[in-house]
Amino acid sequence: MISSQSEQDYQRSASYPSITHALKLLLLEDSEDDALLLLDEIRKAGYTLAVERIETLEALHHRLTSQSWDLVIADYVLPKFTANHALELVQAQGLDIPFIVVSGIMGEETAVSIMRAGAHDYLLKDHLSRLVPAIERELREAEIRRQKRAAEAALRQAYAGLETLVQQRTAELQNANESLKQLAAIVESSNDAIISTTLDGIILSWNRGAEAIYGFSSEEAQGQAIAALLDPPNHQTLALEGTQKVVHQHKNRSLIDVFLTTSPITTSTGQIVGRSWIARDITQLRAVERMK
Repeated sequence: MISSQSEQDYQRSASYPSITHALKLLLLEDSEDDALLLLDEIRKAGYTLAVERIETLEALHHRLTSQSWDLVIADYVLPKFTANHALELVQAQGLDIPFIVVSGIMGEETAVSIMRAGAHDYLLKDHLSRLVPAIERELREAEIRRQKRAAEAALRQAYAGLETLVQQRTAELQNANESLKQLAAIVESSNDAIISTTLDGIILSWNRGAEAIYGFSSEEAQGQAIAALLDPPNHQTLALEGTQKVVHQHKNRSLIDVFLTTSPITTSTGQIVGRSWIARDITQLRAVERMK
């Protein structure tokens, strides 16, 4: 293994161009001379290297799990294992690290086999001019894959957040619908007349209480002007605001004493869009009061 001290000594003993890139490299090579040739070729391209030279699978496993690496360069055959074994170990760790095989002798069939197994490139030791271009290409493609995974993860997270938001909004709408149903049931079953109109007094809703008090069905009342329907001749009781005791007219033209509460219907922004009318029939009560 090339120690940190020998690495520094090696750098000081040679003349290199200005350093432009840092590269953490796992070098699977049993030959010291071949290792120095590879490192020299990479440094001449402007890389500063943090290198670990590996000669056993146990050491490779330890270094893969102890920190992150930018690149793996492996001889095809080492005394205790092959590049295939090393590649399988990298893949078993779930790591996406550029893996380049550099060998002294490699037949075409062997090269095709190692590429199919997942190696990113291969080259011969007597053609090291291809080494740096291969490294730069694979580093770029590894970065593209990393960015793609990050984008996909962000997209999945966004979808998950959107799905959660949709579920929350759906639950809120369901709760709101249940509340509206309950309110509608209360309105419909009330003995009081509960009526809504436009600002111009056109009837929009008419509950069963209104049918019982005034004699008009919902179908007859909706779309009619409330003043023309309920106000007796020579009365202007529907012009009143707030809560009052007033006289209305039944469908059969009889007069009805009612306790009437009117109020504006507003939107969430405070805009008045209509009026609500709540009337309670107090005809019998007023009759008793007059008798007393």
